[in-house]
Parts: sequence; C-alpha cells; structure tokens
Amino acid sequence: MTGAEAATLHSLGHLAHRDARPGEAVSYYTRALALLDRLGHSYLQAGILEHLGDALAGAGRAGPARGAWQRALDLYRGQHRAAAADRVRHRMVGRVGTQNADITA
Repeated sequence: MTGAEAATLHSLGHLAHRDARPGEAVSYYTRALALLDRLGHSYLQAGILEHLGDALAGAGRAGPARGAWQRALDLYRGQHRAAAADRVRHRMVGRVGTQNADITA
C-alpha cells in the first residue's frame, strides 16, 4: 500500500461525491484515511477528512460530518494551515448549524 493508492481512493471518492453517490464517496474516503493512517501521512488526512465531512453531510449524516470536519480542523490547525482551517470552520457553521462555541480549538 502506498500514498499513490490513497490518492487514487481520494480521487474516486471525489468523483463519487460529485456524481451524487455520497455513500460510495464515504467508503472511498474511509479507505484512503485508513491507508494514510498506517503510512503516517497526517498532512494528506486533513484534506480527505474535509471531503469525508462533505460527503457525510450530503448523505444527511450531520453528526458524523461534524466529527470528520472537527478532525480536519484540528489537523489543519496543528499543521498551521490557517486558510484551510477557516474553510472547514465555515463549513461546520454553515452546513450543520454548529455554533462557534461548539468548535474546539
């Protein structure tokens, strides 16, 4: 298993999500995350978690979407990726009605 395989799974997830197949997208994103976790690539995990949150929200699964976005937000902040962190924070507030006070630092 390699980072290239995780990138392929991420791309397949993106295509599935774009084609309104959120359940399939969630499966691809979850598999990519598991692979990246084994490889220790937290930088790439942040973006996939963000997209996983999008797919979960599209499937009407607000709670799990919020969890994925929160994990992405935490990674982005830890990686000093402020613009990405702000983008995720806005998704959390806009899509699942999370209040600013509910978003952890």
